[in-house]
Amino acid sequence: MTHERTKKQNASTSTRKHTLACKQTKRSTTGQPPQPQQDSRTTTKPSLRLWLQSRLQTDARTTTMAQPLPLPLVRSEERLTLDVGGVVYVTARTTLTEGRAEGSRLAATFQQPPSDTVSDAIDAATGGHAFFIDRDGDTFAHVMYWLRTGELKSEALADAGVLECIHREATFFHLLQLLEYLGDEPESTGSAAGGGDAPVKRRRAKKRKSGSQLTQQQFMRMYMDAGAHPAMVNNVVYDSHTNRLNTHLASPNVKCFINATGLNLSGLDLSNLDLKGWNLTNANLEGADLSNANLQDTTLAGADLTKAVLKNANLTAANVTNANLTGVDLSGATLLQLQFQGAKLTGANLSGCALHGFIFNGLDLTGTDLSDTNLSKANLSKANLSHTNLQRTTLTGAKLARANLSGCDLHNRDFSNFDLTGTNFNHAKLQGAVFSGAALASASFYYSQLQNATFTNANLTHTDFRGAQGLDRNGPHFSGANTTNTRWQ
Repeated sequence: MTHERTKKQNASTSTRKHTLACKQTKRSTTGQPPQPQQDSRTTTKPSLRLWLQSRLQTDARTTTMAQPLPLPLVRSEERLTLDVGGVVYVTARTTLTEGRAEGSRLAATFQQPPSDTVSDAIDAATGGHAFFIDRDGDTFAHVMYWLRTGELKSEALADAGVLECIHREATFFHLLQLLEYLGDEPESTGSAAGGGDAPVKRRRAKKRKSGSQLTQQQFMRMYMDAGAHPAMVNNVVYDSHTNRLNTHLASPNVKCFINATGLNLSGLDLSNLDLKGWNLTNANLEGADLSNANLQDTTLAGADLTKAVLKNANLTAANVTNANLTGVDLSGATLLQLQFQGAKLTGANLSGCALHGFIFNGLDLTGTDLSDTNLSKANLSKANLSHTNLQRTTLTGAKLARANLSGCDLHNRDFSNFDLTGTNFNHAKLQGAVFSGAALASASFYYSQLQNATFTNANLTHTDFRGAQGLDRNGPHFSGANTTNTRWQ
């Protein structure tokens, strides 16, 4: 009997403990703090403290999410309207002047505190007006997206043609950070999760830097080999496994030019060397010093000569087709019979060069230094000469129809009887310039400086003089001019 009674008491005690545990579990799942047990062997104070900390953290997160930051205020005088090739964009002035836009032509146009020219630009872009930029409006959408976010959309990264257009606009607007960003390009496709194809972004070096860079010692060894076999070297190959240059010789009876196609010679000192007849197609010569070098009959087609120095070099009959000559220094160089078809010359220094009769038709010469050059009878039609230095440049007989001369200093220049049909003189300094008898149909002088400029007997059909300064259309300077459909205001 005693044994059975003890067994029942133990069962009752076990049942009470189980019931108490269930109640505590139920309370904890309903969000109520557990009640401390009056048990001398245990304490629940740490559990209560953890529960309270958890609730306080949850309340803090809820409070943070409930108080988002307000949108920045952009006042009306800080909103700029741009008309880019017929596509209108509205943006904040700081987007075009600060951060990723620093150092660009956009920043120079709309920066604060403004100069007289900048003030005119801001006035033209505010108060319901639009500042006109004669560039591709669709591509500029990608430029604006990058200025605002620091990224390009995936569909742009997946299209090589679009990337090329963006690169061209970045060069034109001098957006150096965007040019650096374009070091990221898409691979063709990659397998995405889920089985679909998606563009994959990969880091690449700048164009034409895929080959291993040669040291000065390696190049000079190659140069000496070429000098030892001046009529026999027909190929030079860099072996990345052995880190050596392999010079291949042709038959003794076969005369070959030295073939150094695609070599990476960036930053090397090649000054005063005789590289006559070398084949440097697609070579990387970025930042290389080629001053006083003999490059006669040298092939530089597709080569990267960005910021290379070629002062006083001999480039007679050299081939620079499609070469990148951005920022190159060609001052004093001999350029006889040189052809620039497809070359990029933005920011290049051609001062003092003889360019008589050269063909620059359709090329981008933005910011190029052409001071003291002879451009007589040169073909500059449709060329972009925006903000080019043309001080003391000879332009006698040059073709300038539909060229972009915006922002250039052309004061006191004589353009008598020139064909300037469709030429862009926007914001140019033309004080005292002579346009007597010139063909100026559809030309634009938007906000240009025209004090004492002469247009006697000129064809001004559909010419745009809106915003031009110092204009006296009823004075003697316009006698005999054809002003049919001329825009004055």
